[in-house]
Amino acid sequence: MTAPFEITLAPLDSRKPISTMLGLSVALHVGGVATWLYLHRISQQAPSRVISDVEIIVRAPAPRVAALKAPAKPSTWNFLKLALPSVPKTQAPLEVKAPEELKRKLIDLPKRLDESKSRMAKQLETLDLDRRRANLAAMAAAPLQARTARALAEPPKLEEVGRRRASKEILEMAQVAEERRGRLAVVQELSTAVDSRQARASAAQPLALEQEVAAPSRKGMLDKMAGLLAGDTPLREPQAGPALPRKLEPVQLPDLPVQRSAALTEKRKAVEIEGPLSKRKVTAYELPQFPAWLAVRGVAEAEVRIRFLVNPGGEVLPSMRVEQTSGFGALDRLAMESLKRWRFEGLAGATGNQWGIITFRFILE
Repeated sequence: MTAPFEITLAPLDSRKPISTMLGLSVALHVGGVATWLYLHRISQQAPSRVISDVEIIVRAPAPRVAALKAPAKPSTWNFLKLALPSVPKTQAPLEVKAPEELKRKLIDLPKRLDESKSRMAKQLETLDLDRRRANLAAMAAAPLQARTARALAEPPKLEEVGRRRASKEILEMAQVAEERRGRLAVVQELSTAVDSRQARASAAQPLALEQEVAAPSRKGMLDKMAGLLAGDTPLREPQAGPALPRKLEPVQLPDLPVQRSAALTEKRKAVEIEGPLSKRKVTAYELPQFPAWLAVRGVAEAEVRIRFLVNPGGEVLPSMRVEQTSGFGALDRLAMESLKRWRFEGLAGATGNQWGIITFRFILE
C-alpha cells in the first residue's frame, strides 16, 4: 500500500505562470495514476468464487460466405455475340404417361341375392322329407286339366248391365219391408203426438166438450200396430168409425208461473267498492260508458279493479294503480279518468287518507 502524499500549492507568481500550470498538470496526472493502481490492487484481493457443474459452450463457427465474383468487364467481342443469331438447341421429347384409372368391378347384388335364395331353397328341400316324397308336378297338373275341360262362361255385356229385372219374390219382399218401415214411422209420430197431448192436458183445464166415443188406450193401439207389423194378424180394410166432432170450443189455459233462475234475474252491479271507503258516502260520481270499439272486437263484458286513496276532504288522489286489468290499456285508463272525478263525503277531524278498491264492470246491454 502506498504512503499518502500531499500536494502543496505555492502561491502563484505572475512572473512564472507557465511553470506553475505545468507543475499542477503533472501533479494531477500522477495522483490519478496512483488512485487507479490502488483500486486495482484492492480488486485483486477480493475472494474468488468457484463455480462447478457448468457445461462448456463452444461457439459454433460462423458460416463461410462465398465471395462474390466480380462481373466480367464488357468487351467488344461479347457485344458482337449479342448481335449474331442464335440457334436453339433441340431437346429430346419426354415421354409422359397418364395415370391409369382403377377399374372397380361392381357386384351384381340381385344375382347374389338370387344365389342365396336358391341355396336356402335347396337346404329346405333336403330337410323337408315330406316335400321330397310328394309328387308336386302331378298334383299341379290335375287342376289345369280340369280347367281346360270346362267351358268358359260368357263375359257380361256392358250395355245390358242395369236392365235386368229382379224376380217377383224379391220385389214382393222389398215391398213388404217398405210398408213395414212406413208403419213404424206412423207409430212413432202417433206416440209423440199422444205424449205432447197428454202434457198439454195435464197443464190445462179439462175440455168443455167431451168426446162421444172414448178413444182406445195408447197401449192397446200400440200393441195392435205391433201385431200388424209382425204379420200375426191379417191386414183388414179400413172401416168407418164413429165421427169425431170437427169443431171444439176454445179452452183458456191458466197462466203458468214462469220459473226463472236467480242468476238471470239478478243483475250484476256496475260498480263495487271494497275496503274502508265502502262505508263512506259518495257525493259525486261518473260511470264510464261502454266503448264502441270494445263491442267491435266482440267483447261483451270487461272488468277493471283499481286501488285508490281519498284525502279527508273527499277528493280522489291521483296516485292510483290497477289491481286487476281488463286486458285493454285504453279501457283501464278510461276507468281511471272517471274515478278522478269522484267525490266522497268529508271527514271532520281526520288526518290520514283512506284507501279502497273499486271495481268497474263494462257490460254490453
